[in-house]
Amino acid sequence: MNLDRAAALELVAQFQVSSRDFRELLAASTGGFPGEIVRNQAQVADARAELITRYTGLERVIHLFGNRPQTSDGVWNVAYSPYGNAFSADVLSRVFPSIDGVLDDLNVVRGRIQHLTDREFRKAISTGPQWGVPWAVLQNSLKPLWVKIAGGVATLVLLPLLVIFLAHTFGWSN
Repeated sequence: MNLDRAAALELVAQFQVSSRDFRELLAASTGGFPGEIVRNQAQVADARAELITRYTGLERVIHLFGNRPQTSDGVWNVAYSPYGNAFSADVLSRVFPSIDGVLDDLNVVRGRIQHLTDREFRKAISTGPQWGVPWAVLQNSLKPLWVKIAGGVATLVLLPLLVIFLAHTFGWSN
């Protein structure tokens, strides 16, 4: 990604304003049955498509500098990213809190970028997480082969020994 700090700040700020405008558009477009869009359907669809496109362009910056927030609808014990839900055609009772989560996280993204030097920003962008690959997975893929083998051997040898010890100590083998 060839993006400087000032350009990233501007793009994130524009995305945040557009997200806030989208929330206001949704609120103005509801009526009738709670959570149903009854006005401005075409405008809502166009805004949703534009925000999805803009998010995918900023996704790496957002994931690198944001908090990777999780949201739950409070009914099911399922957590999801507000970014994946905020601009979806899901029920508005989940979309509105997701947009709020996105807006809060974008404040974090902007704050972190603002407090970096240009050099620190370039380094973070060049060495940070790659597209769609969680940082922990990327870090694991960079480990030397001997570290991976040692971890596997430790798991295969030490775990059964621990189980045998516990079984013997507590008399579970009877």
